[in-house]
Amino acid sequence: MKRLITHVPCTKCSFMKVVEYINANSKDLELVPVIFSVGKVNVSDAVWFLRSFKHHAEEGDLLIWLDTPLELDREVPDYKGKIYVSSQWNADMLRGHGVHVDGIIPKPVNDGVALKYVDMSKDVDFVMIGGNIRVKEMKWFRDSPYVYVDNGYVVYDRKGVKLYKVLPGKKVLVSDDSFADYSLYSLDEDEKYKLLARSRFYLALSHAEGFGIPPVEAMAVGTVPVFNECHAYRDWLVGVSVKCQGYEVVDTPVGKLRYWYYDEKDMVDAVKYALGMGREEYGDLREKVLSNVKRFYVSEVVKALGLS
Repeated sequence: MKRLITHVPCTKCSFMKVVEYINANSKDLELVPVIFSVGKVNVSDAVWFLRSFKHHAEEGDLLIWLDTPLELDREVPDYKGKIYVSSQWNADMLRGHGVHVDGIIPKPVNDGVALKYVDMSKDVDFVMIGGNIRVKEMKWFRDSPYVYVDNGYVVYDRKGVKLYKVLPGKKVLVSDDSFADYSLYSLDEDEKYKLLARSRFYLALSHAEGFGIPPVEAMAVGTVPVFNECHAYRDWLVGVSVKCQGYEVVDTPVGKLRYWYYDEKDMVDAVKYALGMGREEYGDLREKVLSNVKRFYVSEVVKALGLS
């Protein structure tokens, strides 16, 4: 068993989930997570990592695997270790700041669990999973058009929850909003994949992603994404899509965010089209989705990283 010290920036976040998925689906590899120092493997936010660990830039034996929804707005050194990212736009941004990128590798799904639920019957039209930025300071409500107020919090809507609320169909939301059907991170892996498998479609409405695991997890059980062709979604998702119209860089409580936008009327039309899809058309699209998920299996991702 190969055991590697692995830096993650947080415990209750997608970066830690990546470590957990790799450990759960690997026989010969264990990633041992640490928070406050670098590891031989580093699974982290690109902006935070590159700005925080400059004193490790000359170490050539590090494997650094990054993604971020944020805009890198200052110069950072190039790191001599292997650097991978999870989207083309992240690669372009880093290279624009003089940081080399050795490859684009997706985050994995928990395929050992997902494969158990591929053939579940569907009783929900749409599911969506995702947490937004939540603060008590009302200045963010005054300064930004991309917010709503929920239970005393100003919510910076990077996930598209405002649009989710008005879309038609039988829907399930997993989020930190007070009106969500399930709280974020409240479902265990089996419960999560069962929920994803029960839905015909996954609503991928997010305006800011460095990767975005939930719609890929949905694909792993044959649930078809309805998505915008922005940020990392355009690299990895297969399903019903609407065109991306561009992005702007906006101030948020967690830093400068690259906020991508699309025509919400186009998304409403895409949702209505999905709801009206016949059995044969849906079946063909579902098969196309399933034929594209193997690249997200842990064994494939570990091999691409050179850790197998």
